[in-house]
Amino acid sequence: MQFFTRKYRNMRVVVEPRSTVVIEGVPIIKGLNNKFPLGLAVEFKDGLYKTNDPAIIKALKAHVNYGVHFFAEDIKPGEQNEEGAQMEQDKREGVEGATSKCQFCGEKFANKGLLGIHIKTCPRKDET
Repeated sequence: MQFFTRKYRNMRVVVEPRSTVVIEGVPIIKGLNNKFPLGLAVEFKDGLYKTNDPAIIKALKAHVNYGVHFFAEDIKPGEQNEEGAQMEQDKREGVEGATSKCQFCGEKFANKGLLGIHIKTCPRKDET
């Protein structure tokens, strides 16, 4: 299967990060989620990445940036990772986004995550 990216010609996608564990003084590298023994990162060359490995195809289609920054050759309309799409939308909206405005004090934030942190400690929250 072929994956492609329109925006980044030479993109690297970390599918499973590596972690190093020291056992009896010997460093051992392993995949963080134990799906790939040594971790996994794929590199797009000239906007393309090809693989026939079903485990890699499944992992790439489950990646947060699938359907946002990279796509498969057989992608269906609207098929994308919703979490990644929301992160990209928040990034595009920036501090001007209506969803990133505190309902208590009116301060604006770059995304919903930062807004959520702020709301927990907003000084004007108790005034209402």
